[in-house]
Amino acid sequence: MAPAGFWKRCAAWTLDAAILLPLTCMLAASSLATMGAATTAAAQTLLNEVASAMARLLEQGSDPIGSALALVHDPVLLQGSQALAAALTHGLQPVLITFAMLTGLFHVAFEQTRWRGTPGKRLLGIVVADRAGAAPSLPLSLLRNGAGVLSWLSLNLGHALAALPPEHRALHDRIAGTRVLARHPGPMPQWARIWLIAQAVLFVLACVGVSWWAQQALDAALLRALG
Repeated sequence: MAPAGFWKRCAAWTLDAAILLPLTCMLAASSLATMGAATTAAAQTLLNEVASAMARLLEQGSDPIGSALALVHDPVLLQGSQALAAALTHGLQPVLITFAMLTGLFHVAFEQTRWRGTPGKRLLGIVVADRAGAAPSLPLSLLRNGAGVLSWLSLNLGHALAALPPEHRALHDRIAGTRVLARHPGPMPQWARIWLIAQAVLFVLACVGVSWWAQQALDAALLRALG
């Protein structure tokens, strides 16, 4: 068996995440609802403040560059931005903790089965192994998945190490002394490529949707401020 490539590992992880996300949302439903209401309110307040500031600058006849600088340094807008960031951070914490705990248990449990990996890894034909290529022991699986926190805390740089040949080992694999191997080395299946592309498309659409909502809300707030 040869080391599994970065994109195979990425596809496998996102397949597993798709299994765990609905359960996470169910367990953290109240936190998600609270976060949604708080972030929407904070965003709307910030947009109203931006609109009011823009209306004042327009009435004063400020030049575009001066207006932009004034908006960036406006203490009211800075406070509004901080309130929005705080609402997101506070709301996401319990959701992320729940997801992390479920993910850790999920990965450790499946690494101890004959699959030697999660359902996502199974579909991509990859397994977790120790230095000798054997199935990882329970302590090794616990160490590997515990060290995975460092890969996340490094802003995913730890995961990005899996892109480096020849071993394609992420940070947590290097710490635990484990490897992720492909049972049948070769290119990634076409369906897995489509799966990854679909995620990228959905991400772009989500960004466009949020931008459209923010623009519509800002336009409406600006009309109210000017009226």
